Amino acid sequence: MEARFVQIGIRFPRDIKRWLECEAKKNGSSQNSEVIRAIRQAMSAQERHEKDRQGGNPDGLMQS
Repeated sequence: MEARFVQIGIRFPRDIKRWLECEAKKNGSSQNSEVIRAIRQAMSAQERHEKDRQGGNPDGLMQS
C-alpha cells in the first residue's frame, strides 16, 4: 500500500519561515498545514487561470 504522504526537506528564506510561523499561530495550525494551504491555493489559482484561458472549457476545445 502506497503512503498517503511523503516527507521532504525544504529550506526557506528567513522571511518566509517567519511568515509561516505567524500564519500558523494566527490560524491555530501547524507550519506544515500552512505550507500545504498556500500550495493548494496556488494550485487552485493556476487551474482557474488555465480554465479562463481555455474559455471555461476544461478540455480546451472550442464549443459550437
